[in-house]
Amino acid sequence: SSTDFSLLQEERPVSGGDPEKLEAVEERRKSQERGAEQLAETRSRREEVLQKALEENKHLQQDGGGEADPKMEQIKENRKERHAAGVRRNKELQVETVWLKQW
Repeated sequence: SSTDFSLLQEERPVSGGDPEKLEAVEERRKSQERGAEQLAETRSRREEVLQKALEENKHLQQDGGGEADPKMEQIKENRKERHAAGVRRNKELQVETVWLKQW
């Protein structure tokens, strides 16, 4: 899809003026237009890559997750265990704090 970036800037009438300055202005405008087109192409490619990744992820989820990476599973389990230990320790500290406040 081609985007017309020439509409992004207002056309201002130029009366007289130095031809070299006018040429420089026109070159700057064209350069900005090329830059905007390149950014649009980059954004389009990124969206395509993201869409493809989302589709692959969806297919993996539908297929039961496919082969799970054992290392990733171990990391997930370790994270759960550390979280559970932290929750237990937090409860212990709360109990100790309540007990100490009673004294």
